[in-house]
Amino acid sequence: MLRIDEPIQFRRAHVELSSAVLPSPCLHELFERQTDARGKALAIVCGEAELSYAALESRANRLANHLRGLGIGRGAFVGVAFDRSELTIIAILGCLKAGGAYVPLDPSHPDERIHYIAQEAEIAALLTERPQLARMSALFAGRIMALDAPTEIAASPDARPSRVEIGLSPHDLCYVMYTSGTTGRPKGIMTEHRNAVCFVQAFNKICRTTADDRVHQGFLLGFDGSVEEIWMALSNGATLVIPSKHAPRFGNDLARYLRHQCITYFSTVPTMLSTMSEPVPSLRQLVVSGEVCQPQLVERWAAPGRLMLNVYGPTEATVNTTAAVCEPDRPVTVGRPLEGYEAFVLDSDMRPLPQGAEGELYIGGGGIARGYLKRPELTTSSFVVSAHDGRRLYRSGSPASMPTARSNIVAASTRK
Repeated sequence: MLRIDEPIQFRRAHVELSSAVLPSPCLHELFERQTDARGKALAIVCGEAELSYAALESRANRLANHLRGLGIGRGAFVGVAFDRSELTIIAILGCLKAGGAYVPLDPSHPDERIHYIAQEAEIAALLTERPQLARMSALFAGRIMALDAPTEIAASPDARPSRVEIGLSPHDLCYVMYTSGTTGRPKGIMTEHRNAVCFVQAFNKICRTTADDRVHQGFLLGFDGSVEEIWMALSNGATLVIPSKHAPRFGNDLARYLRHQCITYFSTVPTMLSTMSEPVPSLRQLVVSGEVCQPQLVERWAAPGRLMLNVYGPTEATVNTTAAVCEPDRPVTVGRPLEGYEAFVLDSDMRPLPQGAEGELYIGGGGIARGYLKRPELTTSSFVVSAHDGRRLYRSGSPASMPTARSNIVAASTRK
C-alpha cells in the first residue's frame, strides 16, 4: 500500500508552475548540448571501447542521416536489438536524431516475443550487430542493419540534423517500451520526447550528477531504468560505463567491478543490491527502485557523502514519479512527486479522499505517456481525464492512503 506524503488537492496553480519552469527540448538535444560544451569529454566506456562526446555525436549523426536517406524519419519506429555495447547508445541517438522512436528488442527474450513486438510496432528498420544478424533476419523481414559491419553508414555525412529540418516536436514519440500485459500479451507504452525530458530535468534537480561522474548502465534496454541511467550520464556530460557481455551481474563480483570502474552512480533493484556485501567507496549516488527497500539495506549502504534514493514510478508515467532520500534509522519511503509530477489518492468516482482513507493512486503531470500502442480501449481505461478539472491522469491500480500525519509515500508494490 502507498501512503502519500501530505494532502494533495487538485491545484491548477501547481500544474501551471511546474510546466512553466520546464523548457521543452527534444531528448537527444540534451546530449547535443553537452557535446557542444565538452566534446572531448569521455561519453561511453564499454570494455576496451571508448567514445568521446564528439565521436559519439559523429557516429550518431552518420546513422541518423543514413536512416533519413532511406526515408526513415519522423514518426518511424526503429527496432534496437543488441547485447550490451556502445552500439546501443549510437543506435538510440541515431534513431532520435533522425526523428524516429526506438523500440527495444531484447535478444535474451524468446523469438515469439521479439517477432510479436516487431510486427505490432510495424518497425521501419531494425538496428543490430553481427552476432544477432541471422536470428533477427529470421524474425523480421524488413530492413536490418548491423552497426558493427562495414556499411554505407560510415560514408554518410556527420552533420547534425536540426529539429526544424526534421519537423520534430517535443510531442513526437521518442521510444515505445513493451511491458508484460496482465493477459500475457505485451503492451507498448508510447513515450513522447516531452515526457522523457520532463523526467530527466526533474530527476537532475534531486540528484548530484556532474560531468565528473561515471554512471553504471546495468538495466536492460527494455526496462525504463535504462532511461534513467543513460540520460543521467548524457544530460550532464558524465561518462556512461556499459558493462560488457561477460561482466559480473550480481554479488561481490559486481561490487569489485564497480570499484574497479570507479562507478559513482549506481541504479539497481533492492534484491540485486542485497547480494553485495563488499563496500563500493566510489559511489556518490545510489538509486533503488522496483521493489520494497528493506531498512537493513539502508543501514548498510547509506553513508555520509552518498545520496541514496528510493524511487517509485510506473513506466506509463516515465521512469520515476516519486523519490525519497534514504537515511539510517528513518522509515523507508518512496517520498514525494518529482517536480512536474503529481500524485493523488482518489475514490472509485475519482474524487479526492480525506486523510486516512484508502483509495487508488493516480499520477499526473508532464511524465504521463501518450498511451498504449494500438490499444485504444486500454489507453482510455488507464489514462483518464478528471471530471473535476479536466487534467489527464494515469490510473496506477496501486492502493494508497493519505495519512493524518505528515509522512512520505510508503510503497509495498513494485514499480513496474
